[in-house]
Amino acid sequence: MARGKPPLRAFITGTQKEQLKARQRVAAVLSGLGIEPVLAEDAPSAAESPETWCLMQAAECDLAVGVYGNRYGVIPPGMQVSVSELEFNRAREIHRRLEAVERETGFAKPE
Repeated sequence: MARGKPPLRAFITGTQKEQLKARQRVAAVLSGLGIEPVLAEDAPSAAESPETWCLMQAAECDLAVGVYGNRYGVIPPGMQVSVSELEFNRAREIHRRLEAVERETGFAKPE
């Protein structure tokens, strides 16, 4: 029996806690379209840091979908920008196009 082409994989980027329900809805829609959603919150335990895993997924997936709201996201120690911004930048570098859903206007950077 011939094996079919593997499904497309979509990395869902953006703030996790603030946009959890929206991210889950996007994942459900993608699944319904036969696209495998990849979310940071579903990441397996791994030797690499969560940031490294997310950046790898943003680069390896076939497409990226950003879900953003008012929060900027967490800035890991030693970094200058949030993980969400790192993911966004990596997806733009690789895919050149990022589908983004902005839930509310404006971003609040942590003080």
